[in-house]
Amino acid sequence: MDETLSGTSRHKLIFTWVVDLKCVLISRELWSELMQIIFPVLLLLIGVPFPSFGETLDDLVKRNGLYYKISRDIPFNGIIHGQNRGSFKNGSRHGQWVYHYDNGRVKSEGNYKLGKKEGTWVGYYHNGKIFYKGAYLDGIKEGLWVSFYDDEKVFYRGQYKAGKEDGPWIGFNPDGSSWSYRTGLFKNGVKVSN
Repeated sequence: MDETLSGTSRHKLIFTWVVDLKCVLISRELWSELMQIIFPVLLLLIGVPFPSFGETLDDLVKRNGLYYKISRDIPFNGIIHGQNRGSFKNGSRHGQWVYHYDNGRVKSEGNYKLGKKEGTWVGYYHNGKIFYKGAYLDGIKEGLWVSFYDDEKVFYRGQYKAGKEDGPWIGFNPDGSSWSYRTGLFKNGVKVSN
């Protein structure tokens, strides 16, 4: 091919592109014209936020307790994006999850282990202040739980054992006075004394 090009033509050639075993030659002039069109478009696209092209929770359906892509028979594995973000393993929520309000602020966050909440979870009000903090073990509340009013004052505090209130609990009304319903000693989810 080089023998057919004159010396000056060879110097104007930027690159060759092989398509179906045929060479397409692009001259410097054509390349320059293409770049005058493509370069501004690329600059424009760099500044434009793109929506997530991954799956969202709306792209999945729940059947028999597991999540699937719509029209698929294999449980979903992968990451979802959007208002609720997290990963799935064998059709179950698994790993770190973050849920958001419509205003974009975090609503709650924590981990799942094969579809069940596991470890520390934190919930937030619309304004970003903490609503609650507590732990789960195999999807059941376990250990210390604290809930707050939106002015950050304690609403209630106490221990859960196997998902039921157990031990001393203290609750407060919005004015700071004791809330008798939630204050006292609990055993197996039942208040046994004040």
